Amino acid sequence: MNTNGVAQLLGVSSSTVKRWVKQLGLRLEKNEFGHFIYNEGDIQRLVSFQSEVQLDSPKRSITVDGRALRKGIVTIRAKDKKVENLMSKVEYIEERLERKADSSVTYQLLHHRREIEEMQNQIKELTERLAKLETKKTSSIPLITEHVEQPKRKKKKLVTTFFGF
Repeated sequence: MNTNGVAQLLGVSSSTVKRWVKQLGLRLEKNEFGHFIYNEGDIQRLVSFQSEVQLDSPKRSITVDGRALRKGIVTIRAKDKKVENLMSKVEYIEERLERKADSSVTYQLLHHRREIEEMQNQIKELTERLAKLETKKTSSIPLITEHVEQPKRKKKKLVTTFFGF
């Protein structure tokens, strides 16, 4: 199996697999292209190493084949109380920030809702006004039932029709 296949199997990147191989000091065979070839034993050692890395705590070092891989151990000693105070302050500030954000969003939502209700009321009022105007317009147009007489033409006299006077 190649490095990419092992990386997919372990759920890590290929560079992580290469780094673990270097830390473990594994002697791997290479193919004609210079790529590492992993056998079942190599893969098994990488799987066990991965499980130790995942379970590693700051006070425990990782050991493979009876030797420690990590040189330093992270410990918190005299500054425990200061760190705890600092962490509690950070948690308090995060909590307040979260509450403030929640209240800001709630205020904005209520404000937008109020604006929407006002707009809906205005639309309702405008619709009622429009309906009233339409009823007034149709009732104010008089129905034309009277016959309008057209003006009478003057009769031309007989003499003027023949001679054009």
